[in-house]
Amino acid sequence: LRLSPNEEDRIIREEFERRRKLRLQQVREQQRFIALRIRRKVEQRRQHELEQLGKELKDKWEREQSAKISTLQKIYQENLQLLGQGQRSAKENEPDWVAIAQKEEENHAKAEERFRDALKELKSQKIQEHERQNRSTKLR
Repeated sequence: LRLSPNEEDRIIREEFERRRKLRLQQVREQQRFIALRIRRKVEQRRQHELEQLGKELKDKWEREQSAKISTLQKIYQENLQLLGQGQRSAKENEPDWVAIAQKEEENHAKAEERFRDALKELKSQKIQEHERQNRSTKLR
């Protein structure tokens, strides 16, 4: 049984189309597979970098905590040695009550003088204000 030339052409075109579609489908599937592989590699790299960063941050934090603990232990030991030294030095350096009383008396005298000066100034201002008011009423 022999096919007509048109039927042969049609069958050849259909076969060509079918193979072309199959190639396209294979290429698309291959692209999907490549893209999936790339995404996985990127995700693995990102995960690795995150783990590395986490490890670095943890190590840094541990070093800082260790340094802080060391510093605090040193300060604690120094404070233990200084414990009671404040009371000893306070006994050694008792205040000079006579000098303190004299200073308070001087400060009180200065305050009294400032008070008198302020009263004089206030009185002077009131007199000037009163005179100014009298002048303005006389001018009317």
